[in-house]
Amino acid sequence: MVAVCVPWRPGDHHRNANWEYVRAFWSDYPVFTGDADGPFNRAAARNRAAAQTDADVLIFGDADTVGDHQAIAEAVDHAAKTGELTYPHTRTVKLSRQGTARLKAGHPVKGQLIQGSPAGILVVRRDLFERIRWDEGFDEGWGYEDVAFAMAARTLGGVHRIEADIIHLWHPIAAEKRDAIKYRTGNRALRDKDGAADGNEKAMSALLEERGRQ
Repeated sequence: MVAVCVPWRPGDHHRNANWEYVRAFWSDYPVFTGDADGPFNRAAARNRAAAQTDADVLIFGDADTVGDHQAIAEAVDHAAKTGELTYPHTRTVKLSRQGTARLKAGHPVKGQLIQGSPAGILVVRRDLFERIRWDEGFDEGWGYEDVAFAMAARTLGGVHRIEADIIHLWHPIAAEKRDAIKYRTGNRALRDKDGAADGNEKAMSALLEERGRQ
C-alpha cells in the first residue's frame, strides 16, 4: 500500500486554494494530513500524518507542491524495491502569483528553477522512515528538517533521484517565516549536528537513538 502524507494547517485563502488544487493532484492515492498542537511544526505534522496509515511506502508532499505522475510512480517503485529515499524530481519550479494562476487554468508555466532540493515531494519505504522519522526538534516552524532527513537517509539507506520537475505554487510568506533569524537559528544548529554524522552509520544511528529517548 502507498499513501500520501501532507503537513497541513488551514491558512489564508491562497494556501487553502492551493491545497484544494494539490489535493486533487493526489487523487490516485489515499491522502493523510497531519498537524500538531501549538505553533506550526512541519516535522511533527508529517509524523502525525504518517501515524494515520500503515502503508508500506509513504509519499511525503507539501500542500503547495505538485509533480510529475510518471516520475512519482517510478519513485514509488524504486523506493519499494531498494529501500532508498527517492525523490521524484531533480528540479523545483517556483511559480509567481501569475504563474500559479496560469497553472490552475491549465496553461504551460515557467518559473524560478532550483536544482536538487530535498524538499517538496519525497518517497520513503516504511522501514527506513520508522528508523529515521522527522525530527520534531526542528520546532521553530520549518527549515532544514528536510536536509537532516536526507542526510540520515543517505547514511542509513541511500538516496536516489528521478529526473523530473516538481512545481511549487505561490502563496504569501507566512508571518512567522518572515523573521528568518527567529526560526532558522536553532534549526541550523540541529542541521549541523546531523551534518557531523552524515556518512557515518554508527554516529547517525547513535544520534537517532538519542533523539528517540528525548
